[in-house]
Amino acid sequence: MKQIKLFNDFKETHINEGFFSEIWDKVVSTYKKMKDKYGDSAWLQYNKKLDTENKLPKGVEIYSPSTKMNEDRMPLEHPDDEIFNSDANEFLEEIEATYNLRVDTGKLTSMFVWGGPGIGKTDIVKQAAKKLDIELIIFHLSQIDPTDFRGLPIIHDIELSEKDLKDLKKSFKDEKTIKRSGNALPLVFPTNNGDNGKGGILFLDEMNLASDFVLKAAMPLALDGSYEGYDLPSNWIIISAGNRRDDVPDTDVTEIRGALGDRFLHLNYVATVEAWSYWAKNKEFVDPQLIAFLNFTPEWFHKLEKDDDQSSAWPSPRSWTTASEMIYHRGKKSFNVSDNIKRRVYQMSVGRAAMSAYMQYEKLVSIISEEDIKTIYKTGKLKKKLPTPPDTLNAVLNTIAYYKTGKHLTTKELDNMFNFAESLTSFEYTTSLMAALKAAHSDKNGNCYYHSESDLREIFDKHIDIWYEKYENMTAGNDI
Repeated sequence: MKQIKLFNDFKETHINEGFFSEIWDKVVSTYKKMKDKYGDSAWLQYNKKLDTENKLPKGVEIYSPSTKMNEDRMPLEHPDDEIFNSDANEFLEEIEATYNLRVDTGKLTSMFVWGGPGIGKTDIVKQAAKKLDIELIIFHLSQIDPTDFRGLPIIHDIELSEKDLKDLKKSFKDEKTIKRSGNALPLVFPTNNGDNGKGGILFLDEMNLASDFVLKAAMPLALDGSYEGYDLPSNWIIISAGNRRDDVPDTDVTEIRGALGDRFLHLNYVATVEAWSYWAKNKEFVDPQLIAFLNFTPEWFHKLEKDDDQSSAWPSPRSWTTASEMIYHRGKKSFNVSDNIKRRVYQMSVGRAAMSAYMQYEKLVSIISEEDIKTIYKTGKLKKKLPTPPDTLNAVLNTIAYYKTGKHLTTKELDNMFNFAESLTSFEYTTSLMAALKAAHSDKNGNCYYHSESDLREIFDKHIDIWYEKYENMTAGNDI
């Protein structure tokens, strides 16, 4: 490693923005070691270790399912290396670019979005529609009948022209009109660009799970924006989406490849804890403690098994969010519900193993109360003694850091948090807390507002000097 001799070099190369994450990457905790050994079951294995050493907090229960290793889980990346894997920001950018191309040139670009179930593809499309200030119509093609998409058969009276009458006089000697059959367009299909004239998005979800009849009706619209005399209005775009074959075993999946696949632009959306956290921390119905848990143990963020024994209830961004929202309303717009209700709701949503892991996390961090956390933000001090087991302490620090996620810290609150971080017994824990605090207050691009706002930056820089001195004393000029 490079030896740091000058403060300015250290400050410029190590402290700015990525300082805490860089330091934390060098820290090998007990949990990290166990994760290398046990994979997904590390969290439960660590709790077993605490249990055998009589260090498990009172009231914590251990549920040890037959946890599978990583290779038995469905990865969010597409199995086809030719398909582009995109994060939430890139997905949003491509939707916006497709819309702008349509508005500027009239060209309709056919996009097919792949992605595992429950990761929030629809939510990203909703975000794009909101940002562009346009309408959104969603078709879940696997759940509709052909008539829902094509409309019901009707008889049209077609008025004949003089030429028609002349050409058809033998068959329609006394007729002024002729009857023709066709389909009545469903009311949900847009016929104009909306009240603001900006158009919208027609989202054809679960396309490759649709029945043959629905797919035959939907495909011309998805590719060309028209079918059976209907043309999509000028400022509307169409986005098609579907799951990978391995995501939905024992299900008839239409292959979107070959000549058909060549008609689409393909994108595979990969959800991340960071992107979901940025979205979730601005939603009052998502528990900050749940956000902290999933950042602390991201292996529970999305856990879809490869085999046919996959449970109907399993952890995904969608199911975690649903559970949190249910609890929020059960608690009358708070998360203060009994443990029994919380266990029940989470197990119904994410399954028993994920529920158990989350409830264990809550028990571990319950040794610090909400009033304790408020005191830290108000005074920078904590009277009670913090736990000593590394993962227990890191879980508590993580909860403290995420307590005010989604809310702007004042200069006093930031100063107090830094003072509290400096009071911790180890520089490892200082960097752990501050890395979590930065993540809790960063935007979707990873930029933290207290690094750029002048009054908060002044507080940050003041404590950087303190941390540097502490770190310099610890390393005593050795290589770092």
